[in-house]
Formats: sequence, structure tokens, C-alpha cells
Amino acid sequence: AAFGGLSEKALSARPHDDSVAIQCLGGCSLDGQEMRSPPGAYLVVRQEQGLRIGCDRILLVENFETFRRLNEYSWLDLQALRVLVVYRGDQRLPISQAAALINKRREPIWAMVDFDPAGLVIANALPTQRLEQVMLPQLDWLRANAVTHHGKYLYSQQTPQASQVLGKTTHRQISMLWELLQKLQSGITQEAMRWAR
Repeated sequence: AAFGGLSEKALSARPHDDSVAIQCLGGCSLDGQEMRSPPGAYLVVRQEQGLRIGCDRILLVENFETFRRLNEYSWLDLQALRVLVVYRGDQRLPISQAAALINKRREPIWAMVDFDPAGLVIANALPTQRLEQVMLPQLDWLRANAVTHHGKYLYSQQTPQASQVLGKTTHRQISMLWELLQKLQSGITQEAMRWAR
């Protein structure tokens, strides 16, 4: 009655406003307790919990399907490190929360993104000094598999918006990948990289 007929939820935050989807690989810890994510599973944590997770690297993953099936990407080498995997976010899990978590931490970052202009823009937006590498299959595999009708469509649709950003990048690997994309004039999604060897 005190709320004049409003739902009890009307004055509360949306359920995922302060949430980040993560996986803990290689023995990450939270307040001294080891955390592990079973294959195909993930956790949703509040920002302040995410900041307390002990790890050696942060791996940002662009797409949710790839994030959930990360264990199926056999080419992905985590180098026996403790890796906090962070899903970039979407309409339910805010992109701003994942970005804030990454920006408030200090570990080196790996970016696992689509091999297309938009994916490279996402990687380029990460703190440049901390971006250690963009995680992709071998370049020979990309050259052999990226040129498809869908890949050409991705490239043509995304290049007008992405080219100015990528043309000014100061990150050596992103610059090299952008040159390769321009030569191929085609890209490939993370989902298609699942079968790379």
C-alpha cells in the first residue's frame, strides 16, 4: 500500500544490473577458495566479487555461444595459467559491467573475438598496455577458412564503421590482423573457429 499500487519490483534494480558472467579456469580463487568452472558451465557474479577473484590473465570472450563452449576450442592455449574468463555482455548482462570489471583490474588481457572488423574494434577498445594478445587460430587456418560468402558479408558491412578506428590502432597484433583482413576482404566468426586445429 505504501507504494500506491506499484509492483514491489518497481523501485528495485534490474536483476543483472550489477552482474558479470565469468568462468574460472586453471585454479582461480575467490577470497582464498579455489573456483573452477565445469565444462559448459559459467557463473554470474556481482562486480565486487569479480574484483576479488585471483587470476593470472583475463580472457574476454565476445560471443555467448563461444563463452559457453570454450572447452571445445582445442586450439586455445591457456598456458597452464589461472584464467578469469569474462563474457563481454549483451542486453541481459550489461557490457558496461564486464568492461568496468576488466578496467578496474590489472592483469594482462587476452581477447577472444570474431576475426572481423567489429571483433578487432572490440579488442582495440581494451586497455592497450594490458592487451597481451588476440586469441585466434593459426593464421594459415584463418587464411584457408575465412573466405566465405558470410565472411565477405561481415567484412563489407563492418568495414565502413571500423576502418577509421583500426587504421589508427597502436597495437601491433591488431594492426597485423587488420592488414590480413583487408587482404582477405572476409572474416570468420568465433563459432566457426570451434573446429580449428
